[in-house]
Amino acid sequence: MRSSVSIARLGFGLAAALLAVAAPAGAQLASSAAATTTVHGTAIDVTPYAGYMIFGNFIDGPLGTSLSSSASPVYGAQVGLALMPGVKLVGNIAHAAGDLKIGIPLLGGINAGKTSALEMDGGLQLSLPTPKTSLAYVPFVQAGVGAMRWSVDLGSTGITARSTNLVGNLGAGLDVSLGQSMGLRFMANDYIGKFDFKQATSLDVSGKTANDWAITAGIRVGF
Repeated sequence: MRSSVSIARLGFGLAAALLAVAAPAGAQLASSAAATTTVHGTAIDVTPYAGYMIFGNFIDGPLGTSLSSSASPVYGAQVGLALMPGVKLVGNIAHAAGDLKIGIPLLGGINAGKTSALEMDGGLQLSLPTPKTSLAYVPFVQAGVGAMRWSVDLGSTGITARSTNLVGNLGAGLDVSLGQSMGLRFMANDYIGKFDFKQATSLDVSGKTANDWAITAGIRVGF
């Protein structure tokens, strides 16, 4: 629980820092109302995306053993709402499903079932404001907090365990403008959280804080 609180504080702290840094620049650029914005500067944008997710270990056991989900495809969507030039409120939902892996030294990974992860989060995005004359390639960073909903199916045993844990989200990416209402988005996100074994299994087992990496690409549409 103490770890989950720390993650939440980290996410909110980073989001607040992004807002504090962007506010002076946003206020200065807001007076340039004559500039026509590209898709990156639209009031609302939606980005469906797909990619690959690499999961960290749920737990590290004795003698080098581990329990984790295999790397798997991920798909989702992100919505952005402009607060000021260069600052957006973002909401995200993503889903990935893979194999439950028991890691054993020398033998590699053994499949023990199936996993499914549904991730939802919200936060802030800081990027370069993009008037019409600006570059078509715009880097950005994101920070936020949310939840990861896990479902673990233990195959032939018929046992299904579910857990919901708090996650912090740190991300960075690049927007590529394709015109007034469309662009490409490339992202790398780190979802930081801990699988709640007690909720899933009723066992008082403390899992490790894991870094789950999502590498994705999508098409952004602005409105």
